[in-house]
Amino acid sequence: MKIQTYFIVSLIYLITTQVVLSKPLQPVVLATKGESSIQFGNNEQKGIQLKEAIPAGATITTGGEGRLALAIAPGQMVVLQKDTQLKIVSLHDSADLNGAVIELISGSVSCEIDPNKGKDNPSFKLKVGDEVVQAQGTGFQVSKTGGTIQVVVLSSVVTFTSSTGQVSLVNAGMVFVMTFSPTGSPTGGLIVNLLTGRGVVLSPTGEPTEAALTNAQLGFAAAAFQSAAAFAPVITPGFGTMVTQINATLSDSGVASLSNVQITNTFNTRDTTTVSSNSP
Repeated sequence: MKIQTYFIVSLIYLITTQVVLSKPLQPVVLATKGESSIQFGNNEQKGIQLKEAIPAGATITTGGEGRLALAIAPGQMVVLQKDTQLKIVSLHDSADLNGAVIELISGSVSCEIDPNKGKDNPSFKLKVGDEVVQAQGTGFQVSKTGGTIQVVVLSSVVTFTSSTGQVSLVNAGMVFVMTFSPTGSPTGGLIVNLLTGRGVVLSPTGEPTEAALTNAQLGFAAAAFQSAAAFAPVITPGFGTMVTQINATLSDSGVASLSNVQITNTFNTRDTTTVSSNSP
């Protein structure tokens, strides 16, 4: 089965096995499709260029048909989906062992961190309001729409730290959702384990309680997982086995299985750029 995506981008690999960075590393635009722009502070937005280095403080915005892949650091990439706004808060600095900090203002980003590079480089932190998502050697997608944050984990594990300091571990095959009041205070959350069909309900302060899931909740999580997989830059070899187990769980619960879940895996270097006119 084949998935059509707007362009094929991949995890960034450096040719050398040992790289010494003498100064903070600016993110680089790796690939684009459709409309995207960049803004520095209060300056006007301007078009963004392939291979453009993005300084700290800049905000990147994609339009209704826009997509943009950004190399954050060696082995670390994020892909901005359509109608997404992302700010570069601070840069990757291997000398000081500080990963980059980026902020998802709105929309959705697909993230990939090469596990082979993760042990050598600090990974980036993704802020979503006052919450922080961080991973190492992981594929995942984070979305922010209105008062809802959603995290879908495709490989390894992600930590989600709430503004209250509560840490939730979200493993591969799980979908995490947290909701917020109009003032930005957490109102509760849910972690759906698609592999087991079980769930964990989170209180407004993040305390977990195991709970049975409805078919509607399982169906929602399955749709979120399939959508995230369709736009993932890279998926690990064990992904197909995980999908098979998820489908068995969904079938046992009477929920429609995942379909057409397959990733094309192509590796490019940090200096490679790609533009495609393919439909999303």
